[in-house]
Amino acid sequence: MRVLVTGAHGAIGRRLVAALGQRPGFSPVSLVSPRAGGRPGQVAVDVGDPFAFRAVLADVRPDAVVHLAALTGAACDIDPELTEAVNVGSAVTLAEAQRDAGIGRIVFVSTSAVYGDQYDRPADESAPLRLGTSYASSKHRAEQALAAATTGDSVSLRVFNMFGPGTPNSLVTRLLEATPDRPVPLRGPDNFVRDYVHIDDVTAAIVSALAAPLPQQHSVFNIGSGIATSNRDLVRELGIAEQNYTLTRSEASYSCARIEAARQWLDFQPVHPLRDAGRAPRV
Repeated sequence: MRVLVTGAHGAIGRRLVAALGQRPGFSPVSLVSPRAGGRPGQVAVDVGDPFAFRAVLADVRPDAVVHLAALTGAACDIDPELTEAVNVGSAVTLAEAQRDAGIGRIVFVSTSAVYGDQYDRPADESAPLRLGTSYASSKHRAEQALAAATTGDSVSLRVFNMFGPGTPNSLVTRLLEATPDRPVPLRGPDNFVRDYVHIDDVTAAIVSALAAPLPQQHSVFNIGSGIATSNRDLVRELGIAEQNYTLTRSEASYSCARIEAARQWLDFQPVHPLRDAGRAPRV
């Protein structure tokens, strides 16, 4: 299976390309942003440019595409026009190319941010969406664009709070790198709850989604640990010294995944517990 991986220069992309390259039957092709300075063997193109992106898809003619390329976080508020082109327009281009170039499957890496704050209960894939940020809104509209495609199939993976190598902005990484001179402010600690999933478990879910049978033409799966972790639990699991963080008052905030569907259809089984993050080398 020839697999085009967009955003291949990112943390997930690098690990995914390596994982696919080691699996019989998979031939990954790395697509990176021109700003990333592509290396030999990589394709450098701006996915927000529909003509350039469509030309690459026609040239590579992949059997499947894993779409990781995106603007994230505050960058989406700073440049709404670019966010529309990169996060939404690229998905529209993919949906059209799936029809015209015969791409069999698209695996789209979405986000748990589409659920917003769930208050006190884990969300399954049918939970109401609360699109409170530009980033969440753009990811959801990309999901919709792919779901509207009439040929081939697609999978949207709503990834919860990812940690592990290559995730410098994650709360887990920031806590592990904190010092008494540079403590990390923590909300809660008991009423701020998140679901933390390791980057290697996310990568495994993507690999599985490339070939697994699907319940419908466009399927959505939550990718998390399924474990609700408060900030108090987080510092205990990681073994963070008290002088390396400060507590701040905050409103209650809860986000956790139900992952039964991913277990059933993708054979998804998270195997990297949060407590191991404090023991593993950080690269």
